[in-house]
Amino acid sequence: MTPSSHHDYFHGEPMRIGNVPQFLFDEHMVEDLWNLRRVTMQPLKFAGNPVMVPDQIGEFNCYDCHVIRDQGSGKLRMWYQDADIEEQFRGRRPADPDSAEGHADFCRYAESENGVHWVKPKLGLLAYRGNTQNNIVLAGVKECDRSAVIENPDSQDAQRRYIMGCLDAPTGESGLCLAIRPTGSTGRWTWNIPSGSAVAGTDWARPCRSCTTRSARCGALACGYGSRTPRGACSGTAKART
Repeated sequence: MTPSSHHDYFHGEPMRIGNVPQFLFDEHMVEDLWNLRRVTMQPLKFAGNPVMVPDQIGEFNCYDCHVIRDQGSGKLRMWYQDADIEEQFRGRRPADPDSAEGHADFCRYAESENGVHWVKPKLGLLAYRGNTQNNIVLAGVKECDRSAVIENPDSQDAQRRYIMGCLDAPTGESGLCLAIRPTGSTGRWTWNIPSGSAVAGTDWARPCRSCTTRSARCGALACGYGSRTPRGACSGTAKART
C-alpha cells in the first residue's frame, strides 16, 4: 500500500451509495480486497429459450429489451424494439407521430409474472396496419429507434415514473430524445422536451445505438451511444439532469 493510498484509506471520505444495490463487476465499490479472490461463474442459458418471439401482425423483431419489475405489483414490464423491415426497404418517409403507420422503427410493450411467459396486451394506442389492437407504445416523430427505459428512483415524481431514451429526428437531424410515462399507466409516452431532440451531434452522420441509465450518486441521466462518421464507427457519452 503506497503512502498516498494509506492516507486515503484511513482519512478519505466514504463513498455514499445510499440503499441502491451495487454490482461488484470491478474493485471500484470494494473497500478491502485482503484475502479475497474473484471467482467468475459461467452463466447458464435458459433451456426454454427463446421466451418471446415476434408473433403479432406486422411484428418482425424483439430486440433491445429493457425489463423493470414493478415494485407495487411485482409484475415484470418489458419495453422492446421492433423494426418494420418492409418500411425500411421503402426508405424512411414522413410519418404521423400519432400513428405507427409508415414508421420503420418503434417501441413495443410486454409484461410477465415470471419472466418466462410474456403477454403482449392490446393497448389501442397507435394505429398500425389498419388497426390499434397492438402493443406499440411509441413510434416517434420520424422513428423510435434503439429505445432504452429506466425507472425514475424519485418516488415523488409520479409523472415521470419511467424515462425512455430513443433515437428520433423531430427537427430533421437524428439525435437522442427523451420521453416519459407516469406511474400506474401502460399508456402512451409523452416527450419530455418540447423541442424533442436532447442530443444531436453536428459532426455525426447518424447515431446508431443508445443505452440510458441513471447515476445513483448524482441523479443524472447518462447515455452511451454509438455513431458513424466518415472515419468509421465511434462512441460517446452524454448526461443530463432531469
